[in-house]
Amino acid sequence: MKIQRFNKYFLENREYWKLEEIDENGKVKEWIIDTNSIVW
Repeated sequence: MKIQRFNKYFLENREYWKLEEIDENGKVKEWIIDTNSIVW
């Protein structure tokens, strides 16, 4: 089972999300998401 964690933080008045994904082996993958430049 994978564990996902979202952390929201601010840097220089910009809002960012950090997504951490932890898999069954305990490996951690991180993504930084800049909410100001997301293209859907």
